[in-house]
Amino acid sequence: MEILSAILQASAVIHKELKTGGERFLEPYGVGAGGDIGIIADKRAEEIFVDFLKPFGEIISEESGVIKGENRENIFCLDPLDGSNNYACSFPYYGASIHSKGKENLAVVVNFCNLEVIYRDCKGVFIGDLNTQDFKPFVSSPQSTKIGIFEGAYQNAKEVEKFFSLGLKFRSPGALALSLANARRVNFVFFKGEIRDYDILAGLAISQDLYHFQDKNLLLISQHKNVFDKILSFI
Repeated sequence: MEILSAILQASAVIHKELKTGGERFLEPYGVGAGGDIGIIADKRAEEIFVDFLKPFGEIISEESGVIKGENRENIFCLDPLDGSNNYACSFPYYGASIHSKGKENLAVVVNFCNLEVIYRDCKGVFIGDLNTQDFKPFVSSPQSTKIGIFEGAYQNAKEVEKFFSLGLKFRSPGALALSLANARRVNFVFFKGEIRDYDILAGLAISQDLYHFQDKNLLLISQHKNVFDKILSFI
């Protein structure tokens, strides 16, 4: 698969540069198309992905908006550095999110910290290592998990209290695309706030076979129907 290979090659280059970029990569460059203040690391990751992906189609990136490709066979929705605040403070939970729609439908989420890659194509969902590129089917955990993920918890005090009252433990690691892609490993993934395609399209595609609910500013995914129903009853 040419597009997946290009994404993996780009991700390997980005991972290397993120490790060696130093203080320069932490400097702000301005406000990106998604409305956030970006850092040089965001911009550099975007540049690398664009170099590898533009032969395959048009790119809509969180940093620069629409970037014309060499054709329009595919439309890529790209978050080149999901969790850039985590990267800036050396918290090991950040990566990239790429969703391709068109001639080749593909969703890829890369974790630049542990080099894990999760993707969905027409054959299913797969997980593997960026270095070895040895992939296997990514299946839900057969055991009940003890924690969920509540992204954006810091700005949703009422929901935090409700989760606590129901005994639903969670973490809030701060990279929505990575969290959505890992929904098979946790009790649930919940987010309340501004929902943007850059943040969710790839992760949602990867987890689309799980129980899920979405409206304008809320997103819930769970592999367990009882947990899904419990949370849905109060949101």
